[in-house]
Amino acid sequence: MNTLFRKYVLLFVGISLCLATPILGQTNKLLWKITGNGLEKPSYLYGTIHVRDSRAFKFSDSVMIALENSEVFAIEVHPDSLSKMTSIALTEGLYEKMDSVRQTKPKDSTNEQIYRPELLKYAWKEILSKKEEKKVFVDAYLLGVANSLKKEVLGLESINNQLEVLRNPEESLKRGKQSLPVYAWIEMYESGDLEKMEEVIGKEALEGKVYKDRNIDMANSMDTVMKGGRSLFAAVGSGHLVGKYGIPNLLRKKGYQVEFVPAVFTGYADKYKNDIFLPGWRDFVDKKGAYRIRIPATAQKIPSQAFEYGEQGSSEETMHLYVSLDLSSMTNCLVGYEDYETGFNMDNKEDVFRYLLEETEEDWKAVGEIDTLEYQGFEARERDFIIKGMSKARFRVILRGNRIYRIIYQELTLNGGMANVDDFFNSLEFLPYDTIPLTSKKPEGEDFEVPAFSTYYEFPDSTDNFFAKYIDDLTSYSTRSELSGAAFNTSVYDFKPFYYVAQEDSFLKELKETFVAEEDSIIKERDIVEGGIKKKELVFMESNNHLVKRYRFWLQGGRLFFMHSYTGSEESMGAMDNLYFDSFKWIGDQAEGNEELLKPKFDEWEKALQSSNKENWQEAKLAINYLKFKKEDLPNLFGLLNNSYADDSSYYGIRDLLIDKIFELDSIPPAKLIREAYYMEKLSDDLKSRLLSNLFNYRSKDIEANVQLGMELLKEAPPLDPSSTWSTLTPYSRNPAWIERDKEFLFGLMDKAIYRNTILYLFQDAFQKNIWNRDSLPQETIDNILKYAKVDLDSAKNLLEKEGELFTLGVRPYNYFDLFLVMGKQKIGEEFATYFLGNTLNRYLSSQSLKYLLTYGYPVSDSTIRAHFEEESLRYEAYLPLIKNGLEDRIPESYRSVEEFGKSFINNSIYEDEYSFSTVEVITDTYIRKKRILIMTYQFVGEEEKHLAAAGPFGDELSSTDLEKLKYNYRYEAYEEGNQKQIQEILKSLFEWIEEKE
Repeated sequence: MNTLFRKYVLLFVGISLCLATPILGQTNKLLWKITGNGLEKPSYLYGTIHVRDSRAFKFSDSVMIALENSEVFAIEVHPDSLSKMTSIALTEGLYEKMDSVRQTKPKDSTNEQIYRPELLKYAWKEILSKKEEKKVFVDAYLLGVANSLKKEVLGLESINNQLEVLRNPEESLKRGKQSLPVYAWIEMYESGDLEKMEEVIGKEALEGKVYKDRNIDMANSMDTVMKGGRSLFAAVGSGHLVGKYGIPNLLRKKGYQVEFVPAVFTGYADKYKNDIFLPGWRDFVDKKGAYRIRIPATAQKIPSQAFEYGEQGSSEETMHLYVSLDLSSMTNCLVGYEDYETGFNMDNKEDVFRYLLEETEEDWKAVGEIDTLEYQGFEARERDFIIKGMSKARFRVILRGNRIYRIIYQELTLNGGMANVDDFFNSLEFLPYDTIPLTSKKPEGEDFEVPAFSTYYEFPDSTDNFFAKYIDDLTSYSTRSELSGAAFNTSVYDFKPFYYVAQEDSFLKELKETFVAEEDSIIKERDIVEGGIKKKELVFMESNNHLVKRYRFWLQGGRLFFMHSYTGSEESMGAMDNLYFDSFKWIGDQAEGNEELLKPKFDEWEKALQSSNKENWQEAKLAINYLKFKKEDLPNLFGLLNNSYADDSSYYGIRDLLIDKIFELDSIPPAKLIREAYYMEKLSDDLKSRLLSNLFNYRSKDIEANVQLGMELLKEAPPLDPSSTWSTLTPYSRNPAWIERDKEFLFGLMDKAIYRNTILYLFQDAFQKNIWNRDSLPQETIDNILKYAKVDLDSAKNLLEKEGELFTLGVRPYNYFDLFLVMGKQKIGEEFATYFLGNTLNRYLSSQSLKYLLTYGYPVSDSTIRAHFEEESLRYEAYLPLIKNGLEDRIPESYRSVEEFGKSFINNSIYEDEYSFSTVEVITDTYIRKKRILIMTYQFVGEEEKHLAAAGPFGDELSSTDLEKLKYNYRYEAYEEGNQKQIQEILKSLFEWIEEKE
């Protein structure tokens, strides 16, 4: 990953190489006295080791006396500069480079070293010293003593020297002739074998950049301080004392006398107080980020870049990240924040938490569970990690409105500690957001000015939300406060042509009700009047995010204005919010008001409907869907049905829409107008059919009167060529007893081929519901039914042989099979089903024929059955009759499992015309009341998103089962984890369903 966040989550354990150089020798010979060359007071040079082992803390009396008598304390790099060095190294990705070299560098055999006789004793001492570690490192301890003594603290070399170590990792990782474990260096440090140290490091390393070049710089820095007349105590890594270019030799070349100071141990050194935190830990205030936190050293800014959060969007500005080094425990303290982009709101905070933690897990190994916290009223997540299997880190992320805060406490070495992690994490304090001046932006050609902070965007958009029924395109003006990350937006909506607002108060009320239906709980509401304009304001609390949104909307200049803020909490919805909402300015003529918007446009719309201009009549046609009409408009609307229009030849033309619109009105259309319309000269059979269908389906308390009127019109003048015979004859499907009452009328319609299929289906329904009994029907009636059924099926055969398509005449032969059965003419059904079974042009018809033949025990070859199983779209229909009749042994063996049946079930019952499945996978099964339930996932072709579904119930052996189609469809979020809750919801629904069935 290229982001700097990833850079700082990479390995830090190598930093000890540049902070203390190789961990070499604390001995009785590590304190050196510097005199001569004009010095009035002696200065001192002391060798340290970067460990916390108690054996390295046996300071002689001379060391502490020398430190007390010196005016200045110096270490290699000033503590505050170390944070800056870390910042630069992170920015340049130097730790990644260091880590890369570490991974490729051959490792010495530690086991071989341990079993060498001269090193075996080191292993025992290492084990014995495990419980004797100090809280801080040697150099940090001495820094704490110097702080307690109120000594001036200096750094001997610039951060550039330290950075060179990182920029040249190959040089920094040179180990000399031997590479010893830590305990071996501690042993040498304790014994004071400087010659052995020099031998181990090796001439090549001592004369390279890590030692020679840096030693020269540090010796020069000491020379400058001492020549200035101040006595100095310099603590450096003991490796810098040895060799031709060691600091003692370099100082001698400058004319100084450098002599070893004998060690005396009386316990005097133990009286000195160590306070590593003076003057280290201090408050850091990020006013722009609106927080305060305690840090161990001067905070250094790390340049960063934008972050993406999957489908959640991205941060617009770079992450504001700061780093501070805790020298006492060799840990990095990092804190920072970033904001969502202007105009973009955090739709789902759980997705943000999940993404941030998953991103971290790509480089760090997670330890334990994720902790859910509430920190100062805001939701947070926290987790511990192990870096590269070695050092530890803790990561906390907090969401405050549209702002994301991160806090990281991270060991830099294997010997580091987490002692101060709670003090650092819990010292974070959120500060109130400041307000900043707003500017006004006047969009070109507009009569208003919108408020804006420093970031401002203007973009056209189109609406597909709940405004779409009467709003055309919109323009949005978005801005964001840099101080809080709060997102603000002003949108201006143009109304669709011909739309008018009947009453302003009612319109605003309707908008409010729409918002309430779409949003979660409303917590505040108020009405505002500004400059004579009525405005409504709502504040919502999102139930899933617990975040606050504020809306203000009104009508002005014939347009809808909508202001929106997304600040995240009521705490942050204060002066800044008010400043934004109250800064909108209308600079046009107030007298214009909304006269045009409140004016009905019926005459203009009617004229446009009959226009020869395509753009005009198409615009007017679209307006039918969103225009609002009243009872008094009905005569005009019915009158429009007798006009001619440019799209009269199309299936769903203007007059089709007008008929639908008439029956959408709250008031019942008068019977007189309906009858007159039905007999209009220009009303085609299709339109008559649509009018009847709407009348039969009109939901009102007078539904019986509507149906009676429709039945009268149908019997008086049935449409000869209806667009839908089923909807035209709807009353008979709802009232099967009417079939007997009106059988002569229905027989009369059967002369028209387009009606025949529907009427025969109604007759079949009458037989199955015992409305009719074939033994009680006149033979002539039975003969007529059979005659028409055979005529239809013969016509279907001819059509199929010519074109391979049966649905052109509305004939579906499989509807006739059961009709033959109930009339005792199974043989006829068998003959037609056998014929259609062999059809290769219409495979669905073939599968229906197979289903019929197998259901009623007619012979079908195994090869035919297999052919249907091998075709996925036919498989389910082949399963059903075989399972129902206990013929599972005829199911091809490869399709005989419950899992295969479940896959077929999903493909059949959750099918959508515009989609096809790419995968169906059974992930588990369970039992409810001895009914086996499969839990499956499925995907559509071209989509990554998965869905969960349950299929069932069915028994162990797939026999004697209730195979009513049953489906439960859920979005599939996490394959291995996270879907348990969804599965439980599915099973709960299935359990309730089975309870009802039993």
